[in-house]
Amino acid sequence: VNASVAAVTVLVYGAFGFMCGGHISLAMRRHIRKSSQQGMQVTITVAQTRQSLIQIGIFCIFLAFPLVMMILPTFLDASEDLLRPYIIVLLSLNSMVHSLTLIASTPPFRKYIRKNVCRKG
Repeated sequence: VNASVAAVTVLVYGAFGFMCGGHISLAMRRHIRKSSQQGMQVTITVAQTRQSLIQIGIFCIFLAFPLVMMILPTFLDASEDLLRPYIIVLLSLNSMVHSLTLIASTPPFRKYIRKNVCRKG
């Protein structure tokens, strides 16, 4: 029973990440189709798709994986004392990594940083 509960937990988080990726892809296709039917030209760049998928990856790495690692030892009757510091670090890095990734992968943010932060004297 314990292993099956852990497996279901892992599958639920994996399915959530997969469904988010699928939802983003379908929403982009729907937007392109609707806009082209109205005569508008729409360009969804690879960068936009990549940015969305990176955000899903950040969720999986910094939230879903640590939560699964916190739940798993409970059901497997194992000690989680060795993993706890690493889990806490991953959970606490989520907001910072999410923000830095958003800034680094969004062209207007990068342009603003280059213009205002990196300007010479």
